[in-house]
Amino acid sequence: MNLVERNLFIEKFQETQREILRTKGNDYAAGMASQEGNANFQLIAELLEGAPMDELTVWAVYFLKHVCSIVTFIRTRNLESEGLAGRFHDTANYANIGHTICIENDMLQEGN
Repeated sequence: MNLVERNLFIEKFQETQREILRTKGNDYAAGMASQEGNANFQLIAELLEGAPMDELTVWAVYFLKHVCSIVTFIRTRNLESEGLAGRFHDTANYANIGHTICIENDMLQEGN
């Protein structure tokens, strides 16, 4: 790849990055992107403040990211990237994963 080809590749790659940042950044901001572009990070940090740094807390970050995208839809009735059904699938999948983490770490009480 020569320098011209490399630069063209990088420009195309960066265009894709900007589009993903624009659309997903909006969708994951819990419907508050117009006020605060990093709203999802702030919200999740507040929700998990004081939680121990372990696999369940890391799981919660991933899970809540998808919940924030659903909240964005509820607040705005619009998503700019992936569809709503996929968001519910993601949330359900992460709920199942969280359940298995709790089982593996004996975090569930009997009957749960």
